[in-house]
Amino acid sequence: VFFTFSAFVVPAFDLLPPADAARAMRATNITAVRPPLMLELFGTALLAAVVSVLVLVQPSAATWWTVGATIVYVLTVVVVTGAASVPRNNALAASASDDASLARAWAAFRPGWTGWNHVRTIGSAVACVLFAIALGTVGIFNPGPHGLSEMLYAYSSGAGNNGSAFGGLTVNTRWYNT
Repeated sequence: VFFTFSAFVVPAFDLLPPADAARAMRATNITAVRPPLMLELFGTALLAAVVSVLVLVQPSAATWWTVGATIVYVLTVVVVTGAASVPRNNALAASASDDASLARAWAAFRPGWTGWNHVRTIGSAVACVLFAIALGTVGIFNPGPHGLSEMLYAYSSGAGNNGSAFGGLTVNTRWYNT
């Protein structure tokens, strides 16, 4: 969702006259505050927090990757949404509806909102990568740098289809088989 707004939606709005771009974003903001997006944003944070608590209770090689992913997601998505995006959305919604006021509101809204949306885009991608690494560490018996080497070798070996792997890695797991 964040990438789509950064790469396509807001640049498309920029092709409109500024007052129309502000109207389009206002309409988008009205439709955004509904269960599908709210579940995606806050349900993901809740699920990540629950998984982090579970891996802290029973530590494994995936623990700190999972906790790190959760922290990155909460800070760059949830906190940035509440502290940077929502106030800008509210200011745009509160602006007067005449063309001149909307054009000024769009000029004030656009740069900051888009910059913070890039932070949400990158943050959610980094969190996703960290969660993927956490899943990949499930079969590692040698935590630390050697375990990371085992995992990276298994992926490159699988990509090369040569069938070899380090002996300390259990690759017969749902993650590696997928």
